[in-house]
Amino acid sequence: MGESRPTAEEYTDVIVVGAGPAGLMASLSLSASNIPHQIIDKLGTRALNGRADGFHPRTLEIWDSFDIADKVGSVGYRISEIAFWGPRPDAADGIVRQRRDVANGGDIRQQRGITVHQGFIEAALTEGIRAQNGPSVQRGVKPSALSLDNLSCDDHSSYPITLEVDHLKKENLELWGGFPHSITPAGQIKEEHGWTGAFGRDSEDTVPHVSGVEGRRRTIRAKYLIGADGGHSWVRRQFPDHFFMEGVTSNSVFGVIDIVPVTDFPDIRKICTIMSAHGSVLLIPRENNLVRLYIRLPRTEEQDNAKQVANLETAGKAFKTAKKIFHPHTIEYNYCD
Repeated sequence: MGESRPTAEEYTDVIVVGAGPAGLMASLSLSASNIPHQIIDKLGTRALNGRADGFHPRTLEIWDSFDIADKVGSVGYRISEIAFWGPRPDAADGIVRQRRDVANGGDIRQQRGITVHQGFIEAALTEGIRAQNGPSVQRGVKPSALSLDNLSCDDHSSYPITLEVDHLKKENLELWGGFPHSITPAGQIKEEHGWTGAFGRDSEDTVPHVSGVEGRRRTIRAKYLIGADGGHSWVRRQFPDHFFMEGVTSNSVFGVIDIVPVTDFPDIRKICTIMSAHGSVLLIPRENNLVRLYIRLPRTEEQDNAKQVANLETAGKAFKTAKKIFHPHTIEYNYCD
C-alpha cells in the first residue's frame, strides 16, 4: 500500500472499526438515533464459520426492541437445559452425568437463550441497519493510522480523531479459515461449501469484495471512534498508555469444531460441560442439528507459540481427543462445518 495517497478528508460524527456483532450493534443503535457514522471492516465478507454463536435472554430482549429478534429466533436452537458430566466415582475410566439444571432462569420474558451461526447474527443486524436507513459496511477497508487531538476533545463541534484507512486489493483480503467437509458412507472426505445461507440480501455479503476503489487510501475525521475489532484490537494497540490487558492469561489451547454428530451420548442436545481424565469438552447444541465442541487439547511443546489453525489435520487431532473424553459413549460425525 506504499504507493497509496490520501484523498481529501471526510467528516463524520462516529467511525466504527469492526463489523462483527459488537460493531454492527453499535451501528444499529447509531442508525436508530439518526447519528451520522461510518462502519469499516478489513474482511471481505460477514462471518462464514466459527466465532461466537450464543444469545442470552437479555440480549434477545434488546433485539426485540429493534424488531429483529424474530430473525434469529426463527432459525436458532433454543437452549433449555445444561448438564454436568464428570469422572466415574469408582475411578473407572469413563464419564457419568452428575447433575442437570435449567439453562436460564429468573423473572424475565425471554426464558431461553438461542444458539445460531454468527453469520446469521451479523445478517440480522445488517438487515436492521438497512431498515433504519443506516450505512452499509465498508468491506475490505483496513485502518492504517490513528491520531487524537487531545486539545480539542472538549470542543463538541470539533473532530479530534483522524483515521487513515486503506481499501485493500481483493487478492490481499484476509480469508475465513476452515475446512467444511462431509464423510461419505465409504469413509471418504468430501469438501463442502459450508453453512452460509441466511436471509434478506445477505448473499451480497458472503462473496469476498472490497468497497470503493481498491488500493485507495482515505482520511476520515470523526468526533468519536468505537473500537469493535475484537480481542486483538488494532484500535486498542494505538493507545498503549491508556488501554492494556488486565488479569491473567492462559496457555491452554482449545480445538473448536462444529459437527453433525453420530453418537449415543444422551445429552447431545443440551449444553454440557464434560470433565474426564483425558481432558474437557464444552458442548453447545446449534441450529440444523449441529453441535459445537470446545475441546481442551493435551499440552504439547508446539502449543507454546500456538496460533489459530483451521484445517483438516487440526480438526482430526481435536476430535480424536474428544472421542476419548466421551468414553464410554461413542461419537462420530458425518458433516463438519
